[in-house]
Amino acid sequence: MSDNFAGTIERGRARPTLATVARMAEALQVRLGDLFLEGDAQRGRMAETLQDLERLLQQRGPEDAESVLAIAKEIFTRYPGGQAFSS
Repeated sequence: MSDNFAGTIERGRARPTLATVARMAEALQVRLGDLFLEGDAQRGRMAETLQDLERLLQQRGPEDAESVLAIAKEIFTRYPGGQAFSS
């Protein structure tokens, strides 16, 4: 897909096919459904992620939980725009 076509989609001047949206999701390394999540669905995914993290940390000691928190804080400090793991 050309940058020009992507721009027309972003500006709402073009309607991509489902196949195009699927290729966009693949390029962004996200699930297709993630491109359509809004509001409550995104908060629900965040809650699920936090619950998964909590379950993992409960299997470890408090020192490990503190280490994970310190690592997360460092990532957010170094990459405030959320670009820590972008390719």
